Amino acid sequence: MFRNIRTFYGFGAGLVLLALVTYIPPLNTVFNSSYKSTPLYWLIAVGFGFLLLAYATARMIVLRKSRPIKWNPTIDGLHMHPTVWSTRHTTRSIELSA
Repeated sequence: MFRNIRTFYGFGAGLVLLALVTYIPPLNTVFNSSYKSTPLYWLIAVGFGFLLLAYATARMIVLRKSRPIKWNPTIDGLHMHPTVWSTRHTTRSIELSA
């Protein structure tokens, strides 16, 4: 949950959008909002966002525990051998260090 930094960027963008809709006068007319509203009403939107994040995290954990083979299935008959193309970056680093 905390490894994906884009989640926190999404929360920040949501809060910025909420502030823009609430406090910019032309957007007040479009969305029928008021700049006089207290930030206490923001807690509803922030709480709902955290509820969605908790649901998505719990769902992912349950799916990983119940069906672990679905996340990384093995492919029968697939034999992968190292080639020049797959080891090029390693051989180049060895040549440079020697």
